[in-house]
Amino acid sequence: MDTVDFAYYDIGGVNNIDSLEDCHALCLERPNCFGVVWAKPWLDLQEAKTCWFKSAFRIGSIRELVFGISKPRHCLHSLEQTDGWYRFQDKNYMFIAQTNLYETGMAICKSHGGQLVSLESQEEYMFVRTIAFTLNYHRPNEFSGSYRLGLYKNDSAWTLSNGQTLNQPQINLWCPNEPSSSLSYTHFQLWNGNGFCGDDITSVHITENLVCEASICIQDEPPNLENGEREIKTPHVLRWTILGTRPF
Repeated sequence: MDTVDFAYYDIGGVNNIDSLEDCHALCLERPNCFGVVWAKPWLDLQEAKTCWFKSAFRIGSIRELVFGISKPRHCLHSLEQTDGWYRFQDKNYMFIAQTNLYETGMAICKSHGGQLVSLESQEEYMFVRTIAFTLNYHRPNEFSGSYRLGLYKNDSAWTLSNGQTLNQPQINLWCPNEPSSSLSYTHFQLWNGNGFCGDDITSVHITENLVCEASICIQDEPPNLENGEREIKTPHVLRWTILGTRPF
C-alpha cells in the first residue's frame, strides 16, 4: 500500500527490521495486529527499518509518515477464489457491496450458498476486518461505509447467525466504549468510522455491505482401480439452511 502511517493506532514496534515481509511476519505473531507500517531503509532517518504494529487502519487517516510503506494482516488477492469468494481457513467468504437491509441479508447470503458470517475466533474477526478495509480503500466506488455481519442481540444475549451465543471474552470485537445500546435488540456492524471495529446499531433501516460465509467441503473420489491412487475433488461451497434460529 502507499505511504501512510494510519496514525493513532500504534501497539508497539521493533527496530532494525530488514524488510516489509519480515515486519509483516512479526505482525502475524500478534493476535491484535491489524497491519504494519515499515520505514524504508534507504532514507537516512532515525526511524529507518523500524516496524510499527497497528491495531487498525482507517480510511482517511492522517498521513504523517511519508517515508513508510504499509501492509495489512491479510492480503486481498492472495485469498481470492472464483465467483467473488475469498478463502480463509475452512471457509469461503463473500463481501457484497451496499445491497440491502439486515432482514434480507440472510436471504442474499443463502442465494449464494451461505449465511451472514458468524465470527468464531479472533483470527477470523481480524481477517474479515482486513478484507473490509482493503475493499473500501482500493475500491471506494464499489465499497464504502460499514459492514453487516451475522451477529445480533436478542433479549440482551448476543447471538451468531448460526444460533450460537457469542462468548465475548474469547473475541475482542468492539470499538472503545462499545457496545453502548441499552435496548434488548440491536445489530452488530463493522464500523468504518473507527478502523472497522465493532459497533452496535439499533436501526434495521440501514443499507450496508454484507459479509457472507460458506463452509468448504472436501470430498474423496472413489479409488482409481487402475493405478491404486485416490483422487481428491476440488473444494466446493457447501450449501445449507439455518434451522432453529431467529427468522430473518
